[in-house]
Amino acid sequence: MKKDESVSKFEIFKGDSIFVKREKLLRTFLNLRDKKIFFLFAPPGSGKTYFLAQIKNMFKKRAFYYRLDERDNEIEFLVKNLALCLENEYSGENKLEISSFLQTLSNKRNLIFMFDNFHKISHNPKVLKFFSYITSYTPSDVYFLFASRDEVDIEKYFSFEYKLFTKNEFWFTKDEIKKYYWKKFKKRINNEELNMIYEFTSGWPIAVSVVLEKIKEKGIKEIKESFLEISFLDFMEKEVLTLIPKHLKNGLSILALLPEVFRLSEIKDLMSQEDFRTLLNLLKFLKAKKLFVENIKRNMWSVHSLFLQFLREKGIMNKMLLKKIGEYYKNEFPAFVSCLYLYAKEFEGLKNLIKKKYYEIDVQNEPIFLRKILESLPPNMKDDDEFVFLKGIYYRKKGEYKKSFEMFSKISRKKKSELYFDASFLGVDVKILEGDFKTAQKFIKSFLKAIPDNDIKLKSACVGRLGSIHLLSGEIKKAEKYYKKALEIIKNYKNIKILLPFKIGLAISEKEKGVLNKEEFFSLLSQAQEIRDVYNYCVILLNLAELFFWMNEIEKAYHFLEKAKFLAVLYEEFIYISCLEMEARIKIFERKFDEAEKLLKNAALRLKEYGSVYYISPYFHLSYLYVKKGEYERAKEILRDINERAENSQILNLKFLIKGFLNYLSVLDGYKSRVNEMEKDCRNLSKLGKTFEFIWLLIYLIKALKVIGDEKKVKFYSKKLDSLLRKFNFKILLKEKEEVLEENKRKTWIQMFGEFKIIKDGREVPLSKIKGEKTRKVLKFFFMNLNSPCVQDMIIENFWRNMNVNKAKNSLYFTVSELRKFFKENSLPFELVRQRDNYVLKGEEEFVDTYHFLNFYKKAFSSSSSHERLLNVEKALKLYKDEYLSCERYSDFCMFKRDFYKEKYIELLLLKSRILVDTGKYRDAEEVLKKTIEEDPVNIEAYRLLIECLKKQNRDKEIIKILKKCNKEFYLRLRIKPPKDLRVKE
Repeated sequence: MKKDESVSKFEIFKGDSIFVKREKLLRTFLNLRDKKIFFLFAPPGSGKTYFLAQIKNMFKKRAFYYRLDERDNEIEFLVKNLALCLENEYSGENKLEISSFLQTLSNKRNLIFMFDNFHKISHNPKVLKFFSYITSYTPSDVYFLFASRDEVDIEKYFSFEYKLFTKNEFWFTKDEIKKYYWKKFKKRINNEELNMIYEFTSGWPIAVSVVLEKIKEKGIKEIKESFLEISFLDFMEKEVLTLIPKHLKNGLSILALLPEVFRLSEIKDLMSQEDFRTLLNLLKFLKAKKLFVENIKRNMWSVHSLFLQFLREKGIMNKMLLKKIGEYYKNEFPAFVSCLYLYAKEFEGLKNLIKKKYYEIDVQNEPIFLRKILESLPPNMKDDDEFVFLKGIYYRKKGEYKKSFEMFSKISRKKKSELYFDASFLGVDVKILEGDFKTAQKFIKSFLKAIPDNDIKLKSACVGRLGSIHLLSGEIKKAEKYYKKALEIIKNYKNIKILLPFKIGLAISEKEKGVLNKEEFFSLLSQAQEIRDVYNYCVILLNLAELFFWMNEIEKAYHFLEKAKFLAVLYEEFIYISCLEMEARIKIFERKFDEAEKLLKNAALRLKEYGSVYYISPYFHLSYLYVKKGEYERAKEILRDINERAENSQILNLKFLIKGFLNYLSVLDGYKSRVNEMEKDCRNLSKLGKTFEFIWLLIYLIKALKVIGDEKKVKFYSKKLDSLLRKFNFKILLKEKEEVLEENKRKTWIQMFGEFKIIKDGREVPLSKIKGEKTRKVLKFFFMNLNSPCVQDMIIENFWRNMNVNKAKNSLYFTVSELRKFFKENSLPFELVRQRDNYVLKGEEEFVDTYHFLNFYKKAFSSSSSHERLLNVEKALKLYKDEYLSCERYSDFCMFKRDFYKEKYIELLLLKSRILVDTGKYRDAEEVLKKTIEEDPVNIEAYRLLIECLKKQNRDKEIIKILKKCNKEFYLRLRIKPPKDLRVKE
């Protein structure tokens, strides 16, 4: 690509046809800066690009503009250009340097990124996921605007709240037409003309522009008569085309409208004599020495793609034209526009493209396009290897693995086929995705026999693939055997690219056995980077993340996981899903259950969409999450659902883990004999060589043995567990052991309800040790926002708002220093850290009473039985000793939190009273309701429930007293009357 073409992608073409400031749109945008993402969906010629230009003009260097086109469906091309957009020193030669682009992006603050022509990539899930990823990765003060002529399924790809602008906001109002008319002609428009223009155009900016030009040229009467004879669309078709030769060199806004106007389904009798002349004018551009447009320097591919779309929709695409495009773009011709081969009926060229770029065609095209090619093939070509191969890709993308395997195996039987090697390996991959490891092994072994003895490279690849199959099935010892055999076959080769996959497989096998050799993985990481092997680089990063997680070095685990996630979202969907699952596993151990639950459900859903059996893995970890939360019924429900699927699958380690945890939950339900089954599951995991999972299940086996009171076996297995934990560096399992076996009882407790207290080892830590009342307030503020970033300016605003800025900052630094000293001196498990302009108090949320209050609150409303609901309500109410930080009743910084918890407290009281009323305990309910009214004197539901209680007891006189109290409270506090059913009858 030429440099001037790249740079032009960052320039906004403003044009001169829609030159009117969109004040209302701009005000709306500026007032909605609490949103991170904005979508602009409107037809061509609606003024989206000019609106982006106005934002660019307003924010100058803080706003970045990028014009997308079909080439951006190639993810590397897109990232290289975005790096240029950020003025990053990025060579684009090494795929792995994309991580440096991510780092650059994460450091940017208070910026606006604008992406025009979003419809050019909206069909491509991989690119959409990339945009979804970068929007979630960037800081909260970085904003994104996406302009598209077609709508995108926002909810599917973007998790943030967003603002959607459609043609309702973009199309001109009558007032804007007036302003535009004045800007263009320096004179006022009369009401008759204004109404006519608005009636015919509906305010569509490009249409307004064309109509105004024609009014100036021919007069209002002639235009009015034209509209009586032809439809508006016909008028646009006729008038827009006449403008193209005149404005093509100056602007592209009219040109952008071409594909929208010329849709065969909408326009009848298109090929009239006048239309034909216009087409001839357009075709003159095709005969130019430089393809299509000689004089437009601005983003050549974007201009060409508009003509291609126009010609494609007219059915004018032919072999000669396709050849000319291919010669012009050479190796840069994107696989995405392989659709042009279809429209040109150039199937021989498509066959060659499949051989050369089958991976790119697979990645860049949706199943709907692949199906269109296959359906449009001439009958004599449908059995050609290339198109059978394409069918295999199509069925794999659809999740129809049996059909996909059938296609690949058909080619693999033809040993002379050019696609023999690729089809054979893709056939194995399909069986691996399906979870049918036995068939995959048979397929490879039969393939292995046919390989000549001198083809060492292919032999080692097959043996290595056998190792991968055993690794995926959980048979670590067998996997290790095959990886060693593959390395033995190829021992005389020094090519890192060939050796690397086997070395990685062997390192993973060692890791699964419990040998956490991080130096080996770092060495492999360097080798993968050296040969630019993105797939294996991601695999190593993911394994490093898991390794550091096992060692309980969570920050390092997140570091490698983030790098793996970013690269995987660009290159390998299944590794990306594995990253989501890994992230969820870490969050479970951090007790961030809500975040982990979302990640696991997302991972399971994605795998199910692909038709992959591996969806049972995230579902298993979801059941484990519910075990950790104590929601055993939900855990059992999931385990039962996936147990049958796991039983029939060949993923052995998952099969034994699922059975093990099901047996554990059965023991908790009173089925003592299930302990014996659990022991078998542990032994099976040990035989596979899955050391981490064996020790993990062993912890729960000991817990189950404690439940049934088998002290002899508890002692035996506890001794074995301690020995294993000493031998292997699984610090995360040491933490799990302490938690599950109740060896680390809660020693620290932060009381936020009522008087603020810190209790350690059963004794209250005196706050008098902290110098200064304000410092003690700041301490409470940090505990209010535990694990959440607190902006420095916000802290100052709360506690030193009337002080000079520099003095306030010094006071804050002193306060932070004092609090760190306080935590250290009292050995409290909290850390106050600084992150850019934020301070974060880090620590486990389960030490704080509000965490447990909200947990019981959620359980109270989600439990299925009234007994469980009442039990959780009681536990929550017991924690609510008094209002949230009642010691700070007159402080502003905790006012909103206090109201939040007060509202939850009232809801719990009402829930308790409802349960009591339903079970006929009217006296108990009456006491709770009176307390509710005492806390919230205008609570309508409480009055109604209390009256219902009194009616059930035939206490009519007391009902009148309650009604009078209700009327009095409503008048005194709200100056209104209560609802009719609560008013006192006069």
